[in-house]
Amino acid sequence: VLSSLITLAIVWALARRLGGQRVGLIALGLAGISPFLIWYGQFARNYSLWIMGSALTLLCLWRAWQRPEQLTRWLPYVLTAALTGYVFYLEAFLFVAHNAFALTHLMRTWPNLRDLRTWVIVQLALGALLAPWYLRSALFANSQQYDPNAHAANPLWGLQAFSLGDMLPATLQATPIFDPSAAVSVASVLALLIVLGAIVMAWLHADRKAVWFVCWPSLVPLGSLSLLAAATGRGYFHPRYIAANAVPIVLLLALGLGTLMGKDHRDQYTAWRVGAAATVLLLILGFNVVALRGYHFDPQYAKGPDWISIMALLSAQAEEGDLVIHNYPDPAFGYYFDHYYSGEASAIIQPAQANPSPQEVADSLASLASQHDQIWFMPVRSPYWDGGREVLRWLEAEQQHVSDQWVGVIRVMQFADWQAQSHEINHPQSAVFGEAVELAGYNLTPRRSAWSAGETVHLELFWRPLQTSDLPLTAFVHLVGPAGPDGSPLWAQDDHPPQQGRVDSRTWQSEWLLRDSFSLTIPPDAPLGRYQVLVGWYDAASGARLLVDEGPLDSHLLFSLELSP
Repeated sequence: VLSSLITLAIVWALARRLGGQRVGLIALGLAGISPFLIWYGQFARNYSLWIMGSALTLLCLWRAWQRPEQLTRWLPYVLTAALTGYVFYLEAFLFVAHNAFALTHLMRTWPNLRDLRTWVIVQLALGALLAPWYLRSALFANSQQYDPNAHAANPLWGLQAFSLGDMLPATLQATPIFDPSAAVSVASVLALLIVLGAIVMAWLHADRKAVWFVCWPSLVPLGSLSLLAAATGRGYFHPRYIAANAVPIVLLLALGLGTLMGKDHRDQYTAWRVGAAATVLLLILGFNVVALRGYHFDPQYAKGPDWISIMALLSAQAEEGDLVIHNYPDPAFGYYFDHYYSGEASAIIQPAQANPSPQEVADSLASLASQHDQIWFMPVRSPYWDGGREVLRWLEAEQQHVSDQWVGVIRVMQFADWQAQSHEINHPQSAVFGEAVELAGYNLTPRRSAWSAGETVHLELFWRPLQTSDLPLTAFVHLVGPAGPDGSPLWAQDDHPPQQGRVDSRTWQSEWLLRDSFSLTIPPDAPLGRYQVLVGWYDAASGARLLVDEGPLDSHLLFSLELSP
């Protein structure tokens, strides 16, 4: 955050030098509300420090070019440029832009051998400082082994991210935004037009030296990264790899809009120019506000999982004897589990090391499963740790999938052994169906108080076989309540053979205690009121139900509930 605040001060100082106080104020406003700069200003990695250093380097560079004959003015530039290069090596794209501006300046003032000599000396000094960093063998080795995990060239995405933000609704931006084939959208085309318009306006009304100074660092990094991704055919493109590009774009927009708002050649303000600039400025700010809303309230743009809500869910559902598994070594998982989980379950990272063999994962999980009643799993896709998704593969193959819930973008999956133990039953009950099978009890995920319209709820029923049946039997769970539009009281149901067909009632054994998972999706239009959950069994061939406890009823009332809003 401190780096971002300093960046705002640098943007103000540099923009004011480039185009005056009006340009400085516009640049400060655009930078202060920029979704891109806010996002990376709140990022744990060093992007905000890099952006600050790159902006400070530009300020020092502009100051040095005002009096290039004074070598002492170049010292701050050399030092800040070197330090910024050490912060993030992709500042090299900006070094190319610095040289492009120098070339432009020298061509405009040719023959000016003094400035050329000064620039060569400055670049040699900077190169000497950066050589240990850029020429180290480790960097070369990493580049050979690096498997890019970004995307194909997409400069429109970059322009949109830097100017309008890339956390907009699907009606305004491409989905997915990184797909070049879907690059053309309302936001990306508008961003392109605004940037091109800013270049034209600045070229017509601002100092040409200032225009070249902001254009080169605005366009060179974006173009260079796009060319690299296109030439290699590899996924090198992402706006974060040229994050420092955001400040020059802000300066370019401010220079174009600020000079457009200024006086014309007759030294007068023109209403249409002021109105046009104000309209574009309000348009940019409007898109920025919408993007910031997406950042703060749309789960798909969340910087990280909502760990507090995840731990609240686990606190309510994961119990003593359970195990919570995360398949990626995210330090946040351990921190929030230690500080926000209030239950008695334990937690572990699996696999314990990056990409072990499937057999190693299987052996480890088999041992853990034998020591715990339930496993709560939060899968993360990462080629760097559980690249083959071996944890999920083993759980789905060897355990019963009990429940599936989402907290924002995080999936919380519940698994347990097919065979249950009596102590795992939270709600013991007893009901015998046709002398073939006995209900021993049930568990709920989530708890009954959390049931509401539009939710999917999960039940574990525990069956104790009494004797085999002549024909295969099917179990059912029905949610009944007020009569619906069709007159039926049935609002949700789940019918299936025991354990989804894994067990056959014609061959089951009386010593078993079977766990059987059911799911009910409550319709969004289900009215408020009192509901009942009924369970039972029927002959799959004829549909005839088994009687309960030899009585007249053919279903058992598991429990009643009031459906909450």
